[in-house]
Amino acid sequence: MSRPNISSGLRGTRYFIEFPITGKNVDAFSILASTQSLINNSKSKYGSRVISTDSFFQDDNMSYLVDYEVESTSA
Repeated sequence: MSRPNISSGLRGTRYFIEFPITGKNVDAFSILASTQSLINNSKSKYGSRVISTDSFFQDDNMSYLVDYEVESTSA
């Protein structure tokens, strides 16, 4: 299995992490649900919460957005 090409950085005032998911048997919804669960489970420790979610389609690509905020400067 090859390692995915992960890119991250700052767009305007927001940080982003992008990585391709390729394969026929990948459950992208489970990845999205797990990510949201991790953010929500750290609410008591870091004050994090999911603000909104969205998805985008373009050609053969699908993108998911999880917009969240955190009250910690070290999270």
